[in-house]
Amino acid sequence: MPLNRFALVLGFLAISPPVQGNGEEQAERPAKVMRDAASHESIAAVAREEMSKRVDPFATMERTAGEDPSVVNRPKDLIERSDVICFNGFATLVPKRAILHIPDYYKARVGIQQGARIISWSDFMTRNRGWVRQHEVDRATAEGKTPLGEEVVDRFKKSNQMIVATLRGGPISVLPPQVEEPADSEGVETASASQDAANQSSR
Repeated sequence: MPLNRFALVLGFLAISPPVQGNGEEQAERPAKVMRDAASHESIAAVAREEMSKRVDPFATMERTAGEDPSVVNRPKDLIERSDVICFNGFATLVPKRAILHIPDYYKARVGIQQGARIISWSDFMTRNRGWVRQHEVDRATAEGKTPLGEEVVDRFKKSNQMIVATLRGGPISVLPPQVEEPADSEGVETASASQDAANQSSR
């Protein structure tokens, strides 16, 4: 019997709840503060307040005199200054005088077509290497200071491809060769005769 009573006492202790601390210890623990979650409006309000405190660095800068170069140098009409090569729903722009040779059966491909999508020159060349060919020129040739050789021009005439002048891979205009005007021989002779007459009158 004593053994059974001892077992009952141990079982009772095992299922008894733990002893809570006294009131003073519970009072010392800080109470948890519940805060409201930040809303979109509150975040936007804080952001606007921070932005209003910032100083615009461009506000104190002095404006330079004269016209805006970005407006002055802006091309008036890019289409008027370019040729449009169009085929199979894609088009690209090249400067005027960049096309050095066009076979008759490709002339219809110069000009914009309804619904065509404008793409870069490199993309257009990738799609149309079969009938468009680049001819690399130097700057002197592009400026008309060095003309294209006669052999080169003859090859162009025999080619069945459209030939476009490029400089470092990009289309470029090729101006007509600069022709030096011959000296005015008649004017030289007249000036010489006038000088002879002046010499004779001074004698």
